[in-house]
Amino acid sequence: MKKNKVVCIHPQISNITSMVDYLKIKENQIVNTLFWDAENPDYVIATEHIYSKKIYFDQFCKYYKTGKNRVFILHCGESNSPDLNIFDYAIVYDRQLNDLDRIVRLSPQCFYEQPFFETENTISLNEAKKMHTNKKFCDFIYSNPNAYPTRDELFYTLSKYKKVDSLGAHLNNTHVKSSRRNENWMELSVKMKENYKFTIAAENEKYEGYITEKLLTSFQAHSIPIYWGNPYIAEEYNPKAFINCHDYNTLEEVVEKVKEIDQNNELWAEMISQPWQTKDQKEKTKKEIDHYQAFICNIFTQDILMAQRRPMGTWSDNYFRWFSRPFKSNSLARKILKKLECLFRETTFKLKSGL
Repeated sequence: MKKNKVVCIHPQISNITSMVDYLKIKENQIVNTLFWDAENPDYVIATEHIYSKKIYFDQFCKYYKTGKNRVFILHCGESNSPDLNIFDYAIVYDRQLNDLDRIVRLSPQCFYEQPFFETENTISLNEAKKMHTNKKFCDFIYSNPNAYPTRDELFYTLSKYKKVDSLGAHLNNTHVKSSRRNENWMELSVKMKENYKFTIAAENEKYEGYITEKLLTSFQAHSIPIYWGNPYIAEEYNPKAFINCHDYNTLEEVVEKVKEIDQNNELWAEMISQPWQTKDQKEKTKKEIDHYQAFICNIFTQDILMAQRRPMGTWSDNYFRWFSRPFKSNSLARKILKKLECLFRETTFKLKSGL
């Protein structure tokens, strides 16, 4: 049996078991060939953390400089596009990127697979009609103040209609303060959202194909997601099951839609009982997951020299020297600026609202 020596650069991955779980590799004939080797790997799987932390960037560069015959795979766990001058293969959010057998999309439905998640909505219309009486208005659960401004603007604009409970560290206005550092943070998120009719489910960024747990945990909690992020979200999830901010010209129009549903219990129940994906969307998701598993198999069943795809030679060497120039981080300055920006927005909102 061929042995594939691998390493994965990620703060929470340190062995084959955690790597296989993170990458959602289901094919046993591949899993059984993988061996963790942080000293001399044949395959290096990097994640978005190499772009944000010097320790992981340096680790990646060390593997790159000392192993011309290695295969490098990027898992874009956030909304990054891959650099195919550096990587042989990439696992992405983008649905439109394509480069022969070098790029694949890992479906969010698969990536965020959890034991406590239901795969389909099991709430009937009659059951939904009984649920709204025990729910508060809307929640907002975030710790990151550095997201695209639309997320905060949605919170402030909706707050003019009714109080939105901020349950995370960012913009917190309750006695509750959830933390993403909890090991079971996604499960806790579902439990918190279960208490609300609506959830602001806004991504960190606007990006085609970029769908995270924010939408899925809201579905799971039977709280209507007010979604912003992927402009093409309705192609993957049932548009009758959530409020899509990308369907409206302004956030004020979004709020008017929320008001309409909030004041009509029948309409709210209809949305809550909708399937999260249409039949066609489920079939497309299954095909996408099957294609992903085939993509992984293709990488690890080839001879390693045949598996290499990135350019090699003079100009690729020049490019890597540019890529690996000294790592500079301005994270502290960014954090200070963002906190000041958030404080300014909050103060401006209160002044406009007379709070």
